[in-house]
Amino acid sequence: NPLLALRFRFVLSNPKTTRRITTPFAALFTPAIVCVVVAAFFTLVGWLLFGEGIGGGTRQVLYSPGLLVLTFVLAAASAGFHEFGHAAACRYGGGQPGVMGAGLYLVWPAFYTDVTDSYRLPRRARLRTDLGGLYFNIVFALATFGVWAVTQFDALLVVIPLLLLQMVQQLLPFVRLDGYHILADVTGVPDLFARIKPTLKSVVPGTETDGRVTALKPWVRVVVTLWVVAV
Repeated sequence: NPLLALRFRFVLSNPKTTRRITTPFAALFTPAIVCVVVAAFFTLVGWLLFGEGIGGGTRQVLYSPGLLVLTFVLAAASAGFHEFGHAAACRYGGGQPGVMGAGLYLVWPAFYTDVTDSYRLPRRARLRTDLGGLYFNIVFALATFGVWAVTQFDALLVVIPLLLLQMVQQLLPFVRLDGYHILADVTGVPDLFARIKPTLKSVVPGTETDGRVTALKPWVRVVVTLWVVAV
């Protein structure tokens, strides 16, 4: 369905450039670094949402249109950095990321990275690639906090909840965002949308169950059926 395809695409970097600029970031996927970064992020979120709050930053943003623009520019920059995460994770796992670019997905401007080569990697490496963008959102949030710690410019703290909303949106598995690809790699079903019709037909009494449904492992069939119902 063209509705679920990325339209009006244009390339920002070719495969060679993508690999060159993202390779240094691959070191961030070292397990020890990942543990420290994720722990620091949860500490930051707890401090911000249940301690410091964003009231002061929100007032700064609302009373200054320039700061409102800056906030959304930083949020857009984090979306671009998100794609660095996918490419760097692919490199860390031994894959070769391709072009990076932008386009229109449904009604939203979106960045993209071609990580098709990750499909030849083990499941763990594919999941790392899927989650790499969210991980780099975490890195961006920590960097934003670092700038705030130096400048005490409260408007910067407003960016962090926006990043959280971006991450939640990316985890929704109902369109081809990160959550969809994570679910596909966890279940081993590469094209979930192709399973909607046969799954729905399989629950109709008196109809023969489609081979694309019976071929699935029992737990995978349950997960895919729940996904189809949710969709």
